[in-house]
Amino acid sequence: MIIKREVNGIPYAGYTIDSYVLVDDSGNFIIPACDFLLDVAISGSSINTIKSYASDLVSFFSELHSVQKLISIFPSHYNQITVEHLDAYLIGFLYQNKKMSPKSIIRHSATLNKFYEFTYENDYIDHLLQWENKKKLPTKSTLIDKTLSRIGSQYIEKEVFENFILSNVEAKSSFKRERDELALKLGYFAGIRAHELVSNGNFTLAKMEKLIPKDTGVLLDEHLTILGKGAKVRKLPLCPELVSSLHKFLYGIHRKKLNENLFEDGRGKPLYDEQYASDVFRKAINNYLTINSVENEVYISLKQKSFHSLRHSYATNAVTFCYQVDSKYNPKWAVTQWMGHSDEKTTEIYICFEAIKNNRLGVIDSMKLSELPFPKSLKAR
Repeated sequence: MIIKREVNGIPYAGYTIDSYVLVDDSGNFIIPACDFLLDVAISGSSINTIKSYASDLVSFFSELHSVQKLISIFPSHYNQITVEHLDAYLIGFLYQNKKMSPKSIIRHSATLNKFYEFTYENDYIDHLLQWENKKKLPTKSTLIDKTLSRIGSQYIEKEVFENFILSNVEAKSSFKRERDELALKLGYFAGIRAHELVSNGNFTLAKMEKLIPKDTGVLLDEHLTILGKGAKVRKLPLCPELVSSLHKFLYGIHRKKLNENLFEDGRGKPLYDEQYASDVFRKAINNYLTINSVENEVYISLKQKSFHSLRHSYATNAVTFCYQVDSKYNPKWAVTQWMGHSDEKTTEIYICFEAIKNNRLGVIDSMKLSELPFPKSLKAR
């Protein structure tokens, strides 16, 4: 059985908010649902709206939970759901079996749409589920506007990254400060996801020392190999600034505190929390806003950013890099590989944004913008 519980007084950005959590009969939190409801609360929705979303998700996850011990064509895990399953749930289960009104069905459908958009945007699932009541593909002009506003809202200029974020890392020791700064640099200069930083094998000392020898400080291999989302292997080029930071941390004054991995707690134990990098990023932003008076527009812009914004920025900058090296790299295939995109059309969104940002009229004219996928919402938690 799945139940919802109201949680009050959650600290956030200097004030408190109220939300709901979903818990199963073993006392375990339904993490993606809890994160989604928290995101709804942060957006400013009323507690009654959040409660309504929570009730719809209780019904949905209860049905998933009920088939875990039974033979059923309905999956037992939310990330295995398809559009056909959702149709069966909304029409077959809620409408026919539960006798819910069409109005209630529409509300449930809207909740699940928002929930699956959220899980996709925050890397819980690999593919965005879209069914008939989703918005139609926008026109060419609308697509350009959406690309600018949504991806543009997440893009971080290098100066902003260095002065607003990197220089405001909060740490209790010089070791943790340098480690945390390195985590942010890997996000911005290599597009590393938060969970990839702490995934076993990605940043072992043996691997990094082989890639960047102490005596030369020069890459022996052109790329860093990362095991990423969906167990996909991708090879990343490393810029000189990032190589220098890696070399300093590998062989500098803090080397004796490292055991087997770059990202450890200072006592030789690896970090496992996938929220580690996100927490570092958020604290840095909050530190900057605490000690600096900024215009409301800047405040809102920074609050909208997350660690994943660094990856969006990397993708855009990687496209620019491809154009700056005399066409050695074609951004369509190179950035697709570096980012680990399963579909080249996802990369084309960044090519489009970069072209608009840098006024590459030839690139814009050559692209079939009407065939690009609808840019997903990039609002950060």
